[in-house]
Amino acid sequence: MDDHVLTGDPTGSARDTEKTMRFAQTSGESRMVGRTPLAQANAAPQRIWEGRPRFLIVLVPGGVQ
Repeated sequence: MDDHVLTGDPTGSARDTEKTMRFAQTSGESRMVGRTPLAQANAAPQRIWEGRPRFLIVLVPGGVQ
């Protein structure tokens, strides 16, 4: 039996990101940025896996600004 490996990323591939950015540029949509304190960095991926973020998550050293 052959071994198979399935890999992926909850945020999509680099191509997905490029397509999303191109859409935003051509449609006039702007991005929304959610800032998360660096101390809560472990919670950010969990929010992505749960499908909760509706914006780009940026980690901010020293707290949210």
